[in-house]
Amino acid sequence: VCKPEDVKKLVNFAVGELGSIDIWINNAGTNKGFRPLVNFSDEDITQIVSTNLVGSLLCTREAMDVMQYQEKGGHVFNMDGAGSGGSSTPLTAVYGSTKCGLRQFQASLMKESRRSKVGVHTASPGMVLTDLLLSGSSLQ
Repeated sequence: VCKPEDVKKLVNFAVGELGSIDIWINNAGTNKGFRPLVNFSDEDITQIVSTNLVGSLLCTREAMDVMQYQEKGGHVFNMDGAGSGGSSTPLTAVYGSTKCGLRQFQASLMKESRRSKVGVHTASPGMVLTDLLLSGSSLQ
């Protein structure tokens, strides 16, 4: 979801197979473990920001572009996470900053799309036991 051409292909595939896009959920995310910022590689940081923030920006834009021309519009959901409300996220600073950025993106889009047929929403599932959450954790 980090490359514009891949996102466009995905949207075109969805429209081709389903005829329309009524609901789009951006749920891709990565963290790369729990550790201080100085221990994250350039590649780790780039992948986290690309997946968590850039991916949502690109996917939302492409989905909204299709939905705005559909008679019934559509709905886009972005997942928030730790840091989205501005709280600190020690040992996951990069992840937290992407989620905080996503919250700002959502707030802006909600105002931009107020008079459109496209609804923009934030989903907050809370802690869900996934490999992402448990990566780098121990029983202690």
